[in-house]
Amino acid sequence: MFYEELGIKSMKITATGIIIVFLLAFTAHTAYLIWNPDLPIPPDTIRHYDSIAGNMLAGKGYINIDGDTDCAVGPGYPLFLYSIYSVFGRDFIVVRFIQGIMHALSALCAVFLAWFTFKRWDRAFLAGSIVAVYPTLIYASNLMLSETLFQFLFCVFVLLLIAAIQRENSFLFLSSGFVLALATYTRSTSILFPLAVGLYILISKRLNKKIIFNYLLFCFTFFMLMSPWTLRNYLVTGKFIPTGIKGGFNFALGSSLEYLKPEVDARPLLSQDIKKCSDDGIIKREGKSEVAFDKYLWRLGWYNYKAAWLQNPTDVFRLLLYKAVRFWYATTSGLHQRLIFFIQIPFLFVAILGFIAAIRRKQCPNEIWLGALVIVYFWGLFTLMFPLARYSLPTIPFLAVFVSAFIRK
Repeated sequence: MFYEELGIKSMKITATGIIIVFLLAFTAHTAYLIWNPDLPIPPDTIRHYDSIAGNMLAGKGYINIDGDTDCAVGPGYPLFLYSIYSVFGRDFIVVRFIQGIMHALSALCAVFLAWFTFKRWDRAFLAGSIVAVYPTLIYASNLMLSETLFQFLFCVFVLLLIAAIQRENSFLFLSSGFVLALATYTRSTSILFPLAVGLYILISKRLNKKIIFNYLLFCFTFFMLMSPWTLRNYLVTGKFIPTGIKGGFNFALGSSLEYLKPEVDARPLLSQDIKKCSDDGIIKREGKSEVAFDKYLWRLGWYNYKAAWLQNPTDVFRLLLYKAVRFWYATTSGLHQRLIFFIQIPFLFVAILGFIAAIRRKQCPNEIWLGALVIVYFWGLFTLMFPLARYSLPTIPFLAVFVSAFIRK
């Protein structure tokens, strides 16, 4: 069969294919950058990422736009911007250009994810090409947000993890824990993923002393690298905050169908409920700090879920089902949701068919279950929290691997 043996000729084809995927991704990104050079800077970037990077450059420390020591976001993306600003100045075009390189590297990660899974270069190049030209990934790589950096780091982590498990190599386990910590510093959504890794090892490997030791080494590396920032947050706030404190807002915002109705601005509705619950003494706020407010929002979210359950349990299931679908198409502004829906939902459907085709094989590769676990992890997490299409971006390379399994030739 084609590519069955790796001779000199096939190695040349492999190298050519990798270069083509990289150039395809970078060209697609750059074309959008040229077509739309004045893309607006997102509010989160203005308030947190950009202002923190600028204040660090000015020697003021990790301070946001309000002049406060920031505990809302992890240091990953602000440090990424800081490193760019230090060399090139505060140039947003340069940031988007470098994010284009990361988008291209993520496409290469998809190539190797598919190769490690199926051991077929045709499927590997197909998966990488899909990621290279995938519209939402190209758009996101031109936004000054943490998603592109996070996606790249998370893909590198999964590649290292696959290699570590296949080779039972302790250094690779340590390296994967290190890279997962970097990804979690960028977006805190991956902080519980070590539990998913443990589940994957449990279902895919025979447990022995070596694999247990390596998994514990992975967890130790991850949590040791996370601990300095957690300690910093404790010294600043007096509270246990592993990365940032934006989780409560997203949880509360996703806790009611009223907040998620189309063409409805959820923030005023949430503010009204906050005032009502405070005035009526339903939920008491402990202090005026950001940390106390975040804790209050977590409690408000649970209160909304509980109230919906007591009124009609099916309302909770309707809410979760709606959010599970909304995860694939929703935008903060409400713009282009239909377009994103018609891109992502068929893509998801074909990926599911590819997954089914892969597990029906006599020798189903274990790596297919890791990809499924990644998708279920992010999909489930944001179904419980607040779903937006940009939160689905880390799953796209893994869905592309499944799509490559569906297309046999």
